[in-house]
Amino acid sequence: MKLARKLMVAVLATIAAVFAVRGMLRVRRDQAAGRENLRAGHALLGRALRAALVEIWHNEGRERALTMLRSTDIGVAGVELRWTAWAPEAPADPGPLPGHSALALTTDGAPNPITYVERADRLITYVHLTYDGTVPGALEISESLERFRSQMRERSVEVLWNTVFAAGAAIIALAVLGYRMVGRPLRLLADKARRIGAGELDGPLMIDQEDEVGELAHEMNQMCERLSDAVRRIESETEARLKTVEQLRHADRLATVGKLASGIAHELGTPLNVVAGRAKMIATAEVTGDQATQSARTIADQAAKMTNIIRQLLEFARRREPRKMPCDLADLCSKTRDLLLPLADRRGVRCLIGAPDGDTRIDADPVQLQQVVTNLVVNAIHSMPSGGSVFLSAGTRGAVAPPDGGRRIGPCAFIAIRDEGTGISAEILPRVFEPFFTTKEIGEGTGLGLSLAYGIVRDHGGWIDIDTTLGVGSTFTMYLPRYSVEKAG
Repeated sequence: MKLARKLMVAVLATIAAVFAVRGMLRVRRDQAAGRENLRAGHALLGRALRAALVEIWHNEGRERALTMLRSTDIGVAGVELRWTAWAPEAPADPGPLPGHSALALTTDGAPNPITYVERADRLITYVHLTYDGTVPGALEISESLERFRSQMRERSVEVLWNTVFAAGAAIIALAVLGYRMVGRPLRLLADKARRIGAGELDGPLMIDQEDEVGELAHEMNQMCERLSDAVRRIESETEARLKTVEQLRHADRLATVGKLASGIAHELGTPLNVVAGRAKMIATAEVTGDQATQSARTIADQAAKMTNIIRQLLEFARRREPRKMPCDLADLCSKTRDLLLPLADRRGVRCLIGAPDGDTRIDADPVQLQQVVTNLVVNAIHSMPSGGSVFLSAGTRGAVAPPDGGRRIGPCAFIAIRDEGTGISAEILPRVFEPFFTTKEIGEGTGLGLSLAYGIVRDHGGWIDIDTTLGVGSTFTMYLPRYSVEKAG
């Protein structure tokens, strides 16, 4: 049940209870007042008749007085009179109410005492008569309570209907006011809260009430305005951050390109020498016929080789927005190995690729992932100043994401880069992904490679795991979710 309904039901129940109690008390007061009126009427009638009865008793005798009593007609229906004697030798006057003389009526000697006895169907009043210092009996006034109770029932019904009408009017008024002042404003506040939860911050809430509900609506409107400003500010800051991150990624790619320049220059030098030599032989007519044709083919092959090297380098260095597409991690490892072979050869490092272990197809940005793999392989090469081997492998395996990766459990695609370098100490390991943190000499690194690699992998919904041993080497494993494989088909 909604709050407004609960409040209205509680208040309405209280009003109904108050009116019911008030009506019941009023009926009881009317009943008590009616009984008092009956007793007062009996007392007034008894005192008047007692005075007349004593006077006739004194002047004309007991029998005359009782005869007068029996013949008295007070003109009130249901009221009966009778003489009741106390003395056993003076039996009660016969009449329609036999047995009343057997009542254990007593007097405490007070002047003109009156005793009331209320039975199930009658009110009986005994007005004690004193004659010559004795109390010979009492004047009995008996009245049926049926008429009184009928009047009380009619009065109860009247009070009940008045209570029902008054409570109904109060309930209707409260329901209308409760809906207008509580129910409808709370519903509008709830709708506004749901819209805020859904991200709809426009459109002020119009509740014209000078109370707590109106104040709450005003504060909610103010909150929406502040949230709108905060959202716009966050969007602007996020856009600037994304641009900065992309600039850092581009700068890191350019830094890696610079590291590769000398190796690639050597890689291009041999084909250029071949092209230059063959072209000179053709130009000086040192070769003719089939030999000239073969030299031209050699020039074309070497030019294609140089073009492919330059294309890979430009594709890696070119700045572009992330663009996911189906790609093969095993093929990505092979391309990165080919790109880094000149740098590895110059450092005396062998780059080896293992056979794929499972399905290596995912949906991702191949250029960004190649940047991650390139940074990890370059770091692996630099970790072996005396030479060694770098092993690249890709496949699918079960994995458990770290707490900051969402704690996913299940199969993930991966690329693992293992080196035979010096390893990473326990003091440095927690900081390897910090921006601008590096252990290399000045000019050897920017400290952005691992940080940007970590950010790219996180943007793809994955994480990077490190397994390292000092003096043995390190393995960086990049895990990527497999959910995008099904989407890629």
